[in-house]
Amino acid sequence: MNEHILSTETQATLLLCGVFGGEPSSIHPLTLAEFNKLEQWLTGEGFTLSTLIETKLEELIENLRSGGFDVERLSALLSRGSAMAIAVERWTNIGLWVLSRSDEEYPQRLKSRLKQAAPAILYGAGNRQLLSRGGLAVIGSRNADEAALSFARTVGEVCAQQDIQVISGGARGVDSEAMLGALERGGYALGVLSGNLAHEMVSGECRSYLADERLTLLSPFHPKAVFNVWSAMERNKLIYAMADFALVVSAELNKGGTWSGAIENLKKGWVPLLVRDDESAADGNRGLIKRGGIAIETNAIQPEVPLLEKLKNLAELQGTTLGPKNKSAESEEQLSFRWSQKESPKPRKKSKKKPT
Repeated sequence: MNEHILSTETQATLLLCGVFGGEPSSIHPLTLAEFNKLEQWLTGEGFTLSTLIETKLEELIENLRSGGFDVERLSALLSRGSAMAIAVERWTNIGLWVLSRSDEEYPQRLKSRLKQAAPAILYGAGNRQLLSRGGLAVIGSRNADEAALSFARTVGEVCAQQDIQVISGGARGVDSEAMLGALERGGYALGVLSGNLAHEMVSGECRSYLADERLTLLSPFHPKAVFNVWSAMERNKLIYAMADFALVVSAELNKGGTWSGAIENLKKGWVPLLVRDDESAADGNRGLIKRGGIAIETNAIQPEVPLLEKLKNLAELQGTTLGPKNKSAESEEQLSFRWSQKESPKPRKKSKKKPT
């Protein structure tokens, strides 16, 4: 990709929420909650994010102050145009792109399921069409045993054979095994990273699959952000929200990112949660099944068995709703079992409804 032109709304979002490097330590980008408040206020006043960079800020200062915003901070953030241009050019040169919630290519699943918790900015590399393809989220511990790793790879291979995209966190262990199982068999994978995007996208293991447009890497964090526990927890919700089904291969009981992410999904009802169930399964797997996860035996996943139909039937037997609980979001996710790239996200509609 030699060119990546940002819309004015995406430019404004990136200026407000992005990190470019070399900024004074006194400049703090908006948090997601702060950005949501500003976006809501602008909509209510008849403005858009584009207004912030298409209009002289002085003309909005009094209105912004009356809205309770720190005008000096906003002004400092919006004045970083040169730094942003340099950063975007650098990112584009290595094949990295940026999407904001106002972009048509921004994943509709994230907006419909996460609502105001959907990241304001997404950074990524690879085929953007894969963002709307859905798939099976395969999740598990970094320190899973050999039986779990073998099962994860088998799941990835079966997904490739049946043209189902694997969605995972890209970490070592279960994540990597499932993704490589799919990619090495000619399938597709979406890796939702908690950090180190700029490093991972140029690694030898990823580079060829990105070039083949069968792998997409995505992160809500700055491309050079390093891994930490908080970011891993935050990105977990994206893995679930991007998928049609989720499968936990291995989880520790009452601790760890796999456990917490699965519990959050069970509470929010984003997607049906399948859990590997056999004699060697970890205690956390059994704990998730007790809390509403849908047990699936290892031998139930076979190349000759239509996997999506199997998962759908298991979910229906347990009475699990497919996708989000609210009706409008469910109707958007009727594409769950159609793996066509012809579907494109609908343009984002402006709403004056306050975020919940």
